Amino acid sequence: MDGETVEAYNGNTVEIAPQHPLESGGARVEVTDEDGTKWELDLDRDGSYEVVASWDETGALADVSVPEYVEDLLTRMG
Repeated sequence: MDGETVEAYNGNTVEIAPQHPLESGGARVEVTDEDGTKWELDLDRDGSYEVVASWDETGALADVSVPEYVEDLLTRMG
């Protein structure tokens, strides 16, 4: 599935790339910020999401908080 590059309201360029559909009817998506921080999210049909994994700007697996702009971007994408 192809990703979409968008500008968040904070000015950052962010790529949102759907990975695969979920059995629940949602989708797994990968969100990558321009600084290299990345989140893999399971997105439900109602717009809620669960963090599956996250990586810091160095590419190391880390517990990185999801920025507030992500929900806005996922809504715009839907």
